[in-house]
Amino acid sequence: MEEKIIEKPALKKMPFKPNLTHYDKMRKKFKWEDVHKELDWLDGSLNAAYECIDRHTRTHRKDKVALYWEGKDGATEQYTFADLKEHTDRFANVLKGLGVSKGDRVFVFLERVPEIFISLFGTLKLGAVVGPLFSAFGPEALKDRLLD
Repeated sequence: MEEKIIEKPALKKMPFKPNLTHYDKMRKKFKWEDVHKELDWLDGSLNAAYECIDRHTRTHRKDKVALYWEGKDGATEQYTFADLKEHTDRFANVLKGLGVSKGDRVFVFLERVPEIFISLFGTLKLGAVVGPLFSAFGPEALKDRLLD
């Protein structure tokens, strides 16, 4: 049975345009070498949280919406790059206060809410390994991920 796509009015009202407007054109000219040049490569290593969030807070994108979220009940939230930096920094500091450090493993068991993105990126800021867990995983899938 084919799943029907339902357009949600709340998303139609959101004032955003996609950053990538010509997918096929960009896909044809895409080169990993070009991407490599765009990244900051802090001390020769890559921190995804910095590349995805923090570096944008030092540019004109600071107050640009980086995350739009719509809940199952239709509630919506928006987070700018500056908002995400503040929240992910705070989460990283909470983990640090709990004794989490680089290389430690952190599992996050949340629904698909904004806090999952905040916790994932906050964990990456510490250099810890993060594993998202969802309620849809059965007991064996959870066990396998935790043991890995």
